[in-house]
Amino acid sequence: MVSTLFLGSCGPTYTTHNEYVPPSSPYALSCLRQCDTKLNACQNSCDTRKQSCMLKASHMANLSLPVQEKEYVNKLELYIAEKKHYDLEKRERHHQLTRLEMDYDVYSKRCKQDSYYCTRQNEVERELRDLKYTATTKAPTRPTKPTLASEIQRHQASCTSDCGCKPRYNSCYTSCGGRIVPHKICTHNCPEKK
Repeated sequence: MVSTLFLGSCGPTYTTHNEYVPPSSPYALSCLRQCDTKLNACQNSCDTRKQSCMLKASHMANLSLPVQEKEYVNKLELYIAEKKHYDLEKRERHHQLTRLEMDYDVYSKRCKQDSYYCTRQNEVERELRDLKYTATTKAPTRPTKPTLASEIQRHQASCTSDCGCKPRYNSCYTSCGGRIVPHKICTHNCPEKK
């Protein structure tokens, strides 16, 4: 059995590999053959259930696609309305920013002549700062149009080929007298050996 352990995004990646050490007695070896038979039966049954699930997923996708397409149309209409609002808000913000920057230039040039312009320059500077650092509305995300392939994939996501056969096999293996020795092996970003 191989399992991967992730320890940090930049750190080393380890895989655990199990070494199966069989018992030496003839009875125990017969017991292990029964474990192998049970494992194969379990995995075959699991594979059959997965195939059945995959076929059912295709059928379910054909049924759910029209519903998903209607939802998509509604989401698309909402997106279009939100996008118009977002674009309008973005344009207004840009115009306001441009106007304030022009006002600031005018007031800063006249500030030396009249204290009124210095006061206005400071006010505009605050407005500019507030406008630049206030959060803008996040752009809406366009919905993804459903297809038969995407619907099949969505339904097939629940189909699994992991039915817990390996843990049962491991339990059977050790109950027959065998030993399972885990080995942790670095597979990526491994530390240098000294």
